[in-house]
Amino acid sequence: MKPAGAPAVSVLMPTRDRARTLPASIESVLKQTFADLELLVVDDGSRDETRQVLARFTDPRVQVLDGARRGLACALNTGLAAARGRYVIQMDSDDTWLPELLASQVAILEAHPDSGLVWARGRVLDADGAPTHEVWGGPLRWPEDPLGSLLYSDPVCNITALKRRACFERTGCYDPAADPSSDWDLHLRIARHYPVRFNDAVLAHIGRYGDNITGRLDEFHASRIRVLDKLFGSPDLPAPQRALRPLAYSNVHAEHGFHRWSGGDYRRALPLFREALSVSDARARTAARILWFTAGRPLVRLRARRRSRALDARAGVS
Repeated sequence: MKPAGAPAVSVLMPTRDRARTLPASIESVLKQTFADLELLVVDDGSRDETRQVLARFTDPRVQVLDGARRGLACALNTGLAAARGRYVIQMDSDDTWLPELLASQVAILEAHPDSGLVWARGRVLDADGAPTHEVWGGPLRWPEDPLGSLLYSDPVCNITALKRRACFERTGCYDPAADPSSDWDLHLRIARHYPVRFNDAVLAHIGRYGDNITGRLDEFHASRIRVLDKLFGSPDLPAPQRALRPLAYSNVHAEHGFHRWSGGDYRRALPLFREALSVSDARARTAARILWFTAGRPLVRLRARRRSRALDARAGVS
């Protein structure tokens, strides 16, 4: 039950120096077909025109909070403390939602009251704002093992991930020590205690800018390792998931290598591939995956294009 007068959904939007992209992100939230929401924009110490941009929005559903430049997780926790909705979702201030995102995701959690989290897909845009064939978000690798699936590889497109507010009472808030992977850390904790669901639809557009978090690859990689260290340091982690430790670390190293390789930084990719092989307990499979990615790039790109076209066809996009 939500308190009288409270919205169904609280949207947390941390932002710092995003005056250029912020208006489109906010508009995409306010134009949702599901309008029973509040948008909590947490200005994490912006030094550009962010405050002037925010002052232009007079919709009563928008509330601006001060994040005091303490980082992503702290900004999200500031928003979470003020949130009144029974559902919570994080929205980045350089991305946009398609109009039906909230309606689609809320309907799934309403239909499955035992589930704590649902996510969908997001399509990456290029620097000019044109859609690419790159799509983030996917199904669980092992539907019967949500936590193991999220350990194997993070399939969650974060800006589409709607959480049940009650989950935070059991799992705790966003962890600043996990930044900039505090979302993955939270989703792993949710998956330990609740069923999670995947909505196989493209519901968001992801901006690609040189200064966004996933562009800071070394910092992102280090945070992924910290998240794994934290989880595998938990004494009550079930044995089946604890057995995934070598594979989880191996995949994090390999995926960092894939990012470096895709950007043409082969010199820095190779040590990451070696590290992935050294910690893996299935070296032949790890080697095959690395070989497929590096030597089979044309096939990887072809597969991505085919998947993208199939998603477009299903959505009726010409």
